[in-house]
Amino acid sequence: MKRAALVVTIVFALLAFGIGFVGATAALDISRPVASGSTATVQFVVKDGDTTTDVANNLQKAGLIHNALVFRLFARFKHLDGALKHGTYTISPGMTMDQIIAALEGPPVDNHIAILAPPGLRVTQYPTYLSKLPNFNADNFMKIAQTGVLLDSAKTPLSTKYWFVPKKGDQVKYALEGYLFPDTYYFNKDDDETTVIETMLNNLGEHLCPGPNNNLNSPDEYFTKKDQRLAHAAKVGDISIFTAMEKAYSTKDDTAALQMALTFASLTVREIKDPKDAPGVTNVYYTRYMALLHKTANVGDVANMGSDPTTQYARDSENPPKDGKWWKPLTADAKTIATNDPYNTYVTDSIPPGPIAAPLWADIEAAANPSISKYFYFVQNCHGTTIYALTDAENRANLAKPCS
Repeated sequence: MKRAALVVTIVFALLAFGIGFVGATAALDISRPVASGSTATVQFVVKDGDTTTDVANNLQKAGLIHNALVFRLFARFKHLDGALKHGTYTISPGMTMDQIIAALEGPPVDNHIAILAPPGLRVTQYPTYLSKLPNFNADNFMKIAQTGVLLDSAKTPLSTKYWFVPKKGDQVKYALEGYLFPDTYYFNKDDDETTVIETMLNNLGEHLCPGPNNNLNSPDEYFTKKDQRLAHAAKVGDISIFTAMEKAYSTKDDTAALQMALTFASLTVREIKDPKDAPGVTNVYYTRYMALLHKTANVGDVANMGSDPTTQYARDSENPPKDGKWWKPLTADAKTIATNDPYNTYVTDSIPPGPIAAPLWADIEAAANPSISKYFYFVQNCHGTTIYALTDAENRANLAKPCS
């Protein structure tokens, strides 16, 4: 019996040693450079607020490390947690993890310009913020934003590079309206308008298809190759954002569904101050839309979408403000303004032909998975609190209430 027990003990010891050796070997292998001997470099950006987990995931997506989890363990051992500084770092796929961590512990290179692109902007407002870039050409930016076509020799349509960007519709004023994701960006000093646009489209694509558990080296796979979208899609609740949009807008075309969602989200971002109000306001607009389509028994007294921001958009598109102040309050009956413009939802019985502004992710999530509301109206009081109403009369009463 003692001999048998000794044999079992030896076998288990050998197995443990073997497993430990294989594990250690695997860890060493995935901590080696992705491309040993490579001298290529990447300008890797750490955004303000990025955690070590964010950095690890982004390094893996950029093809600079093999495994995000192993990098996080290395970074914790090296006390990188809490020591990250936002900025641009020069990283090479030829670096080991130790070398990458050492680079991230050092000062960022001084070749980037931080630019905040706020939410709720129309594309005509972006040049004001992007003019800090020496090589940024506002006229070229606007040509690309309007047509959706790059100014390269091939005149490349962005719809062929990004499956989620549709071809410009006949009534759409700007092809990229609502698609340039609002965020804080760290652009290189030599970045031009094409790089700016593609960076902002990439950002939207990475929100739609974050692919956290992937084996691909580049996130581009998710939004340049449509067949990758479902495997790496963001979730709203327990389902894919694309599945949710298809259901909400009765289409199997994900590009068309996203355009619908962005349109609703763009109305919402212009109406609210607190992102927490996004679902409630979006649901009111969605309910009005479904009532106009006679797809809900809850029809209320709605006659149109009735969105003030759409009238402002139509007015300012016909007569761009010379002082650069877009979105001024309406000073006349919305039904008398830009009466032939399909973006004015007081004179049409549908939603605008496309988005009117750049929404936040919270607005997009709400618009991707809307629901029928019992309310048809809303108004915000002087404190920014959204008050909902069943009827126009009730809404007018809410609007007339003094705000203490």
